[in-house]
This record gives sequence, structure tokens and C-alpha cells, in this order.
Amino acid sequence: AIVSATARRKPPPTTDRILALGDSITKGGLTGMTAADLLNRSYRDRLEHLFDENSCLVDFVGPFNGPVHADVTWLDGDHAAISGERADELLTRVQDHSWLTTADPNIVLIHTGTNDLLGTGLGGTPRTPAAAAADTKSVIQEIQSALPGVEIVLAQIFPSEPTGGDAGVAATFVTYNSLLTTVATDTGAHLVDMHTDFDARPDWMGGDTIEWIHPTWTAEDTMADRWWANLNANDLLNGCA
Repeated sequence: AIVSATARRKPPPTTDRILALGDSITKGGLTGMTAADLLNRSYRDRLEHLFDENSCLVDFVGPFNGPVHADVTWLDGDHAAISGERADELLTRVQDHSWLTTADPNIVLIHTGTNDLLGTGLGGTPRTPAAAAADTKSVIQEIQSALPGVEIVLAQIFPSEPTGGDAGVAATFVTYNSLLTTVATDTGAHLVDMHTDFDARPDWMGGDTIEWIHPTWTAEDTMADRWWANLNANDLLNGCA
């Protein structure tokens, strides 16, 4: 069911509690040849600093923290993302409402589906866009059941093509992202575009990924800017200077 504006968790808390859900694109921590070579640190780094620079009252929540690295200065770092996780696995996780109610967010950011479409999750076999979208919808509904009035910001996912420019893989991302438009409408989630104008080629080919999958630091910064713009456009934040 669509969650109306009047059903929002108001009055808002003094500090917005934001839960970031997803896979390694949200978690960060991918390293190169050595642990000192941090390849992706997550959009959360830039987003945290945007909140800080604008004097926003925000607390990231979740059972995990980091990634810890000398090149990243976390102001908070809490999250609930798991590398390699698919939407169906995320669904299983959020069906346990206990950790959600402990985290008690009033805003949830979701970027999921990449591992479903690539077959790079624990299952190892690509899933259809329709199956991934159906599970993503159920994820949102489970969160709404656990946290009545919570605001969900749902991302149309970042492009990835691990086989190196496979048009078939690229097409599944477009299809999935199109289905998420309906998911957002059906659930009342706020849709944010993390796909358009991103190039799945590696940065050494002029693209926005490290290795056809994970966004570069520059692309992560752009993702953070898009989360920030969506949160403000939909008046979701409690208050910023």
C-alpha cells in the first residue's frame, strides 16, 4: 500500500536516523593488490560530510561500521550493507524486525539488485529483473511493517557490466530500474536515479567504475550528491542550517 505523507513518522526526531541498506556499493571496502589500496569507500563518506557541512542533525544507524581505512575519515560510519548480498537475501534479513526496531531509523536508503542481476551473490546465478524487483518491493514492505511511517529512498541501481560491455547485462539493469519505478509508486518510496549518466566502463577507459562493477570515488561522490538532492527535494530531513 502507498504510504501517505500524513503517515510519516512525525513529529520528526531531533536527529534523523538514517539506515543505509545494500551490498558492497553501499558497504565499501574493496581493496586492490594490498589492503592499503582502498578502491571504493562507499557514497556514505561524501554523504556524511554533506550532512556535516550543512549542519544537519543526522545519525547513521545499523549493526556495521566502516570500512576502516587511513584514507577515509568517518564522522559516523554505521550502516547495514553486506557485500555480495542479493535482494532476496536482504529480504530474509529484514524479515527479522528485531534489528530494524533496534536501529530505529526514520529514513532508509536502499541500493540493491546488482548481485541479483550479475549472479555475483551467494547464489552464483543471475536472477531475472522481475524476480529482483519483486523481492525489492517485499523488502520495502517488510521495513514499513516494522517501522510504520518510515521514509524509504529507493535507488535505481548503478550500472555494472563485469563481462566488459555486455549489452545483454546492461539491458537487464535498464529493465530492473524501470520496474523499480512501479515498486516506488506501489510502496510510496522516493525514487532516486543512480543509473543515468554513469558509465559502466572502468575509469582507465573513461568510465565511472573501478572494474566494470564498483563506482570510483568520483562516482561515489556523485551518488552522494544525488541522495542529498533527493532527501532535500522530498523534504525528508529534520533540519539543516
